[in-house]
Amino acid sequence: MTTVVVHMQQAGKTFLEASACFSEPFSAIAFHDARMPEVLPVEASEPMPKLITLNHRYDMLRAIGDPFRTSPRARTGGYLRFAEPRAIDALALAALWDAWPPAVFARALDQRFGGAVPTVEVSCFFRSPTRVMPAGEHVVIQVESKSASDGFVEEDAELWASDGTLLAQSRQLALLL
Repeated sequence: MTTVVVHMQQAGKTFLEASACFSEPFSAIAFHDARMPEVLPVEASEPMPKLITLNHRYDMLRAIGDPFRTSPRARTGGYLRFAEPRAIDALALAALWDAWPPAVFARALDQRFGGAVPTVEVSCFFRSPTRVMPAGEHVVIQVESKSASDGFVEEDAELWASDGTLLAQSRQLALLL
């Protein structure tokens, strides 16, 4: 196993710390109980509004969950790809896991917040790191939060190929500002 640690600094202050672990398989033990979520067909999905500059980098179609601010759960997702077509490889997955709006936006909340949900800590797991999907194909993303309190929310995301292959998972802790 190889572990790489990165510390990025600006003006003498660290603003990002990251680590990545790489390895060959350690054993033959394997199981796959995760299942791709049910999604509407692409043609029945609705385009997501492009509310911030980041959204313009992606083609996003809501196909999981209710419209924002109407759902009893913090669960959303759909079809996702780059606006400027490029192959979906491990580097693309490193961007796509965080491209969808936060799941908490889907939930109907009595309390309102300013809409900022900055990440405190995140882990991303690449489940099919050597798979490359052709440019222009969508991945299916599901984003869900099951718990929020004291101004913090957890969020889990899954990215799937259209054939049901789990490509990546992420888990993050974020602030609700």
